[in-house]
Amino acid sequence: MTTYNALDCKKLAEELRHQLVLEKADLDSSLDYDFHTSWCDNCPDNEYRREFYDTDDFPPYVPDTCCKDDGSWDEQNRSAYEHMQHIETLLKAISSYMAEK
Repeated sequence: MTTYNALDCKKLAEELRHQLVLEKADLDSSLDYDFHTSWCDNCPDNEYRREFYDTDDFPPYVPDTCCKDDGSWDEQNRSAYEHMQHIETLLKAISSYMAEK
């Protein structure tokens, strides 16, 4: 039989908060890395591809804007951004709970 102990609840809340902070940092760094290292097809911002296209006899179509500028990249990663918002909401609630005396 387990007994209720308010100190255990605070300890569990602190552990959950710590895990959420780590998850948010991991997700944020993954998105940041992907944003800076991935390229859409025929991306105009990819210098390597641009050089390749300039030397090719029949260059493929290169769009005027990158998917990161027109919102496509954000839309593809919308679920990750929403998950980060949920984590932030939980962190605020847990911090508020832990601040109670």
